[in-house]
Amino acid sequence: GSDRVAGSDRVAGSDRVAGSDRVAGSDRVAGTGRAAGSDRATTADRVAGTGRAISTGRATSATGSDRATSTDRATSAGRAAGTGRAASDRRRVRRSEGGAWRATFRNGPFLLLCLAHGTYLLAYNQLYLTLPEEVVRATGSQTALGWLFALSSLLVVCAQLPVTRAVGERLDHRAALCGGLAVVAAGFLTVAATAPLGLRGAVGLVPAAVYVLALTFGQMLAVPASRALVTELVPAERLGFGMGVLSSFGGAVVLAGSSATGALFGTGLGPAAVWSVLAGVPLLGAVAGRAVRVRRAAG
Repeated sequence: GSDRVAGSDRVAGSDRVAGSDRVAGSDRVAGTGRAAGSDRATTADRVAGTGRAISTGRATSATGSDRATSTDRATSAGRAAGTGRAASDRRRVRRSEGGAWRATFRNGPFLLLCLAHGTYLLAYNQLYLTLPEEVVRATGSQTALGWLFALSSLLVVCAQLPVTRAVGERLDHRAALCGGLAVVAAGFLTVAATAPLGLRGAVGLVPAAVYVLALTFGQMLAVPASRALVTELVPAERLGFGMGVLSSFGGAVVLAGSSATGALFGTGLGPAAVWSVLAGVPLLGAVAGRAVRVRRAAG
């Protein structure tokens, strides 16, 4: 009987052990199932997240493309507008320049001023063309020429401002221009009058020195006056254009007149005749300046 009881206990213990093993196995299976489910859920979440990221990337790319397209359109529109404005500005400038030229050529007093200023420039240019010929005639060399140039420069430095101030207080611009040209003409006539005497050496340089003095003082009178007259004859908005025309016209007169002076020396005329003809240049300018009628330019 004890053996049977012991056997029953062993059987019962074996059953309990077997039951425990089954329970443990069931738990393991359940845990494995749960882990597999979690893995599947995680994988699904990852797949879903990846899909969302791809969709977001596509949306961002589409938005970026739209923005780039809009930017390109705006840039093209801006370029087109800028090109249109530039073309309009060019047309406006051409019309303005054409109007300035027409107004200039219709401005008779201003053209007379250009002529007077051009004759002064041509007369002053003889300081480098005709004066060397006279110095060589009187002394046989050009050594004294540098001293005469230095005399002219010294006079300009020392006397320009006082002379301009004194003249401005006593004469109007037209009178100063005509007076300056008359002084220059007097310098030419001095050399023309003394040339037949055939003076040589230091004495022969006196007429040339008088010419340099007259030319320099005439410059002090005529140049400031001619530039001031531009402001009285040309509207303020075309003042720069007027100054340019004045200088360009003077340059053209100097170019043509210098060629004519060279031809004059080539004719074989004596110094008296050459200097007399040249004296007529600033006298012509004085007549032109006298004919200038100043009226305040309006617009």
